[in-house]
Amino acid sequence: MIRIVIASAFICATATGAIAQSWQAIPNQPFAYLPPATQGKAFGNSIIACANGSWTLTLHTQSVPTGPNGEFQAQARLVVDGVAFPTTAQPTGEGSDLPVPDAAVAALRAGNRLTVEFQSGRATFTASFSLRGSNVALDQAVRHCGGGVVAASPGGLTAQEVQSEIVGVSVIHQTESGEAGFTFMADGRYESVIDGRAMRGGYSIQPDGRLCWENTFNVAGCFRYYRDPGGTLHVKRDDPQNSTELGTVLIRR
Repeated sequence: MIRIVIASAFICATATGAIAQSWQAIPNQPFAYLPPATQGKAFGNSIIACANGSWTLTLHTQSVPTGPNGEFQAQARLVVDGVAFPTTAQPTGEGSDLPVPDAAVAALRAGNRLTVEFQSGRATFTASFSLRGSNVALDQAVRHCGGGVVAASPGGLTAQEVQSEIVGVSVIHQTESGEAGFTFMADGRYESVIDGRAMRGGYSIQPDGRLCWENTFNVAGCFRYYRDPGGTLHVKRDDPQNSTELGTVLIRR
């Protein structure tokens, strides 16, 4: 199942980015895809997502937001038709996340051009996007805004528990279609074997306990590990695009 889920998400995102030149809402989901950047190096599909009334813009970039002292958070701006809205940017398992102020959301609906800027060391990352279709896409996404990111499951592992129980061991996801093996290394890299196919990439553990990853094909997502009342460890996808139950988990040390 996990191979099908990942492949489907990658194919969908690739097709959307290749064809759409305007903002595209996803039916019955609280997020929308931006069109390809007209300027700047934003790769794949950039996404704006709504959760409980708050909006977040996620860009897939090679530039990492870093502050003046090397911290992994940087000052950022969303500029709509020349009007700047200050925000912040920080790296996540899916790219670079920027909270979108309410005033900026209103401007996105009515504007023509969005430019995103954030500091990356001594350089400034900049990417620009058309706002064609943004009003319709945001209207459709906000109807499902209460869904947002899936809430933590009862018995969900904390960030500390994920670090101690999942990192540095062999993690086997036992899915309906077979086993998928993962090794999450202490240095932030991971390797996996799914249906005999080896993959690798990077991951980060979020404060809410999700383990978010991105592979070398620029496919990204988050896992939620949790225990049922009987103590059995389970895993599911837990990000705006996907909340699929994947199966039980076996740990091999």
